[in-house]
Amino acid sequence: MKKSLVIVSVCAFFFSCQGKKDNEKNIARVGGSFITESYLEEKIAELGPEANKFLSSAPGRKQFLDMLVNEKLVKMASESSPLKNSKEYRERVEEMRKESENRLKEYREYLLTRMFMEDLKKKELEVTQAEIKDYAAAHPKMVSLEHIVADNYEKAEEILKRIKSGTSFSKIAEDKKYEGTVAGGKLPPILPGEFLPELEDMITKMKVGEIQGVVASKMGFHIIKKNAESALDLSKIENSERVRKVLEKRKFDEYIAKLQKKYKVEVLDERYK
Repeated sequence: MKKSLVIVSVCAFFFSCQGKKDNEKNIARVGGSFITESYLEEKIAELGPEANKFLSSAPGRKQFLDMLVNEKLVKMASESSPLKNSKEYRERVEEMRKESENRLKEYREYLLTRMFMEDLKKKELEVTQAEIKDYAAAHPKMVSLEHIVADNYEKAEEILKRIKSGTSFSKIAEDKKYEGTVAGGKLPPILPGEFLPELEDMITKMKVGEIQGVVASKMGFHIIKKNAESALDLSKIENSERVRKVLEKRKFDEYIAKLQKKYKVEVLDERYK
């Protein structure tokens, strides 16, 4: 009998220690569970610095412990309530489980894609300083443009006539008559590779002050005026970085073209073709 009591005592001690770190101080017992000092400290930390001022005092800590005890009591009561087996409770838990699974799936996809892109930039998309210098040698000029894009040819033709008669690009872009169907205005100096590929060759060949239009692209119908040219100065860090981004985009476009051959891409809605 004595031996049995010893075994029971040892088992009770063993299970009371489960889930508790070594040397962790218990400051309260609620039924069969304990509130430890470290748990209290964690909960205080969650409340932020303003609450910490009060809870750093002895009365504050006692009051906060009472709150934690009450929280434990309510949790224990809820565990033994009929609600735990109710249909509504089970449905809500299942709904949350599905939401959590979807969030985890989205995070996995996001994280993998981000890590893949970071790796891609270090490998296939890496741009060397030599490539930046070669680009500057081939494209020594930056250009300043005014630009209007309309959603149909007839509207672009009408706008071109207005521009040729003296109406400014910015005034047309702000005209409520074209709201939602026309965009444009002055552009900051751009590099080859920063504008639409379909228009770049034409822009390069244009003279300063020249107006070209109407020119079609996948974005719409364009009218362009070349306002100025300026030298590309690679000693400016921002210009060197812009060239790097242009070359990186070119490499990315080539990479995407390979993927499009590998995985068939088809736009099904006529409105987006």
